[in-house]
Amino acid sequence: MMARIRVSDDKEFSLLLTTLSSDIGWSQFHYKLLRDLQNARDSYPEVFNETRTFWYLTFQAHETATLYRLNRVFDQEKEALSLVNWLMTIKTHLYLFDEANFRQRLQGNEFVDSLARSFRKPDEHELNQDIKLVWTKDKSNKKVDPIVKKYVDIRNKYLAHVDPSFLLPSCGIQPLADLTWDDIEHMLNLASKLLNKYSSLFSANLYSGTIIGHDDYKYIIETINMRIMSYKAVIDAETKKYLNK
Repeated sequence: MMARIRVSDDKEFSLLLTTLSSDIGWSQFHYKLLRDLQNARDSYPEVFNETRTFWYLTFQAHETATLYRLNRVFDQEKEALSLVNWLMTIKTHLYLFDEANFRQRLQGNEFVDSLARSFRKPDEHELNQDIKLVWTKDKSNKKVDPIVKKYVDIRNKYLAHVDPSFLLPSCGIQPLADLTWDDIEHMLNLASKLLNKYSSLFSANLYSGTIIGHDDYKYIIETINMRIMSYKAVIDAETKKYLNK
C-alpha cells in the first residue's frame, strides 16, 4: 500500500486532517438535522402540512449535503483527499506520530507530558485492517466493510454521477441496491470512528458530530405551530360569535 498523498511535515498532515474532518463533520451535522426534522413530523403534522414545499426542499437539501460530503469521504480515486487515502498517508508517514514530534506539536499544552506518556504511534497491523475496511478498489481485499462496498457502488453509479445504464432501456436497466438510513448512519459512524482514532493519536484531539445550535430547528417549528394555533383561536372566536347571534 503506497501513500496516495505525500506530505512533507506535520503541518501539511494537519491540513489534510482538518479538511477531512470538515467533510465528515458536515455530513454528520446535515444528517442529524435531517433525521430530527423527519421525526418532528409526527409531533407537528400541521406545521409540515401548512408549509409542505418549504420542508420538502429542506429535506432534499440536507440529504444532498449529507451525500455530497460522504461521496468525498469515501472517494476511492488516487488523487482525492478521502478516508482511505488519508489512512494510507498515515501508514507511510508514521514518523509524524513519534513522541518528539507529538511534543513539538503540543508544546505549550499543560497536559503534554501525561499525553506523551501513552503510546501514540499507530499499530501497523491495526492500521492495515482499518485501510482494508474502506478500500474497495482492491479486488483481492476480502476485509472491506460490506456497507462501504455497497455505498461506493451506488456512489459511482448514481450519486457522484449517473450511469446511463441505470436509466436507458437500450442499455438494459440494471438493478441498484437500496441505500437505507441505517447504511448512511453506519458510514458516518465508521468515518467518525476512524477519524477520531488517528486524530487522537496525532494531536490528542477529537471531533464532535454535533454542531452548536443543532436544535435551533425546534424554535422554528414551535413558532410556526404557535402561528397556526393563534389563527385557529381567531377562527374559533369568530365562529362562536357568529353562532351566538
